Amino acid sequence: MSGARVEVVDPGVLRILLPGRASNAYLFLGKRIALVDCGSEESQRDLLAALRQLEIKRERISLVVLTHEHAGHAGGSAAFPDALLVAHSLAAAKLRHGEEPLTKLAAARAPDVELSDGGAIRIGGFSFDVLHMPGHTSGSICLYERSRALIVTGDTVLARGTLSVVTQNGSSGEHLESLERLASLRARLLLPGHGPLSDDPAADIAATAVTVRSRLSRWVDETVREEASL
Repeated sequence: MSGARVEVVDPGVLRILLPGRASNAYLFLGKRIALVDCGSEESQRDLLAALRQLEIKRERISLVVLTHEHAGHAGGSAAFPDALLVAHSLAAAKLRHGEEPLTKLAAARAPDVELSDGGAIRIGGFSFDVLHMPGHTSGSICLYERSRALIVTGDTVLARGTLSVVTQNGSSGEHLESLERLASLRARLLLPGHGPLSDDPAADIAATAVTVRSRLSRWVDETVREEASL
């Protein structure tokens, strides 16, 4: 039995819920299949078992997109050696040069193609705008399927306004500006990197922004107190 669960989240879109701290993995079906985020190295066996249950051979996945470079999202990429691996250029640099303190990966596969803001991915009947969304990490991206009003958010936004940590190469200020940009988009469904889907994007983006502003305010207050004590 696989430790993963599979559910249909939209026509032609499947979510694979992986165990432990591994990310959600999303399959976009068509003549060519795309996988967005691929879980951790430890969850590879569960991911491949889920694909077997779906009768999808790993060789049919022609594209693996990483929303960012963390081990829980990128660690499973070695399971798909025949797929094109793509990530934002800043995430790709960390993976390519083996920055284990930032990626938490002892051995990382380097992306084949580097993405940038404003790029596009077209595969299997889906058309994604690539949005560089720094904050959680410097190389985080979201994927916007405009015709479906659907956004794959990685760890930039989670459902119910749950806030992911800002890592040492991330920035709360950049995160806030990324959230403001997301709020300007027409969206009916968010596909986050962890936890449940968001069917109320506006509310969840706004709730996350409130928490980020609170974090920034606390940081400013603490800095002022520290300077006043010198």
